[in-house]
Amino acid sequence: FFTQKMGLTTFNPDLLHLKRIKKAIPQYTIQSKERLMSIATMEAQCQGLHLAGNIRDGIGMADRIKQGADLAKEIIERP
Repeated sequence: FFTQKMGLTTFNPDLLHLKRIKKAIPQYTIQSKERLMSIATMEAQCQGLHLAGNIRDGIGMADRIKQGADLAKEIIERP
């Protein structure tokens, strides 16, 4: 599905990083605003880059589901 929607014949990313921390809930700090602004800047400068996860937009599973659905819609509807 991903390769078809992105117009790719293969999907071999140069870098893919997943970090799973069992039984952990992220703690947003006062520096979170700066981090979120940095993420938004990177995404604006690098078309096609999308950073998702509990690093932004909430920490719960419902937040992840909504974020994933919103991001998928954004990518699919991209011109």
